[in-house]
Amino acid sequence: MDGVLIDSEPLHQRVEQQIFRESGLSLSAREHARFLGMSSPNMWDLVRREYDLARSREELLRREEELYRECLEREGVPLVPGVLALLEFLEDRGVPRALASSAPMEQIEYALTRTPLGRFFSVTLSGATLPRSKPDPEIFLLAARGLGCAPEVCLVVEDAPAGVAAARGAGMSCIAFANPNSGQVDLGAADRICHSLDEVTALLSQSLDTPRG
Repeated sequence: MDGVLIDSEPLHQRVEQQIFRESGLSLSAREHARFLGMSSPNMWDLVRREYDLARSREELLRREEELYRECLEREGVPLVPGVLALLEFLEDRGVPRALASSAPMEQIEYALTRTPLGRFFSVTLSGATLPRSKPDPEIFLLAARGLGCAPEVCLVVEDAPAGVAAARGAGMSCIAFANPNSGQVDLGAADRICHSLDEVTALLSQSLDTPRG
């Protein structure tokens, strides 16, 4: 969701950097980028372990949710340019759609109920509720099962290396969206890399709208 549907990575990074500072940590942008695409519980577990942080996971998650919600209420929910056109394109062609995000379900529901996005997805999953989040493929396999589709016919759109790895691990095709707000990350494992969601729509149109001979 974050970085593909909602252009919220800058918000997440600001919130996480504030929590780092409150906790006496100073992480460079490069160090911070390692956590892109991970679920919040997994990220904070890793931070606590690597930086010997005394704050509990529960305290960190509560603080993150508090700060993130404050940002959204103050600034609104920012949609990625082209996302509604892409979803309408898929809806018009009867392509089933699932949302499989590492974000907590509270954040997913907040975004879906405050934007037009909610009507486009029949399956919604949060990696924060699973034992293993991305890059583990479990969330994408559950999404395929919920849609009633075999993994090999599914296509994932991702902006993070962890998500690309999860898609490949699930045996699914993957288009990487190189969102400039998601930082300089290695998306080379994807089948294709696009630099806008309009480009993703155009790419899918080549296969979905081309008559089969």
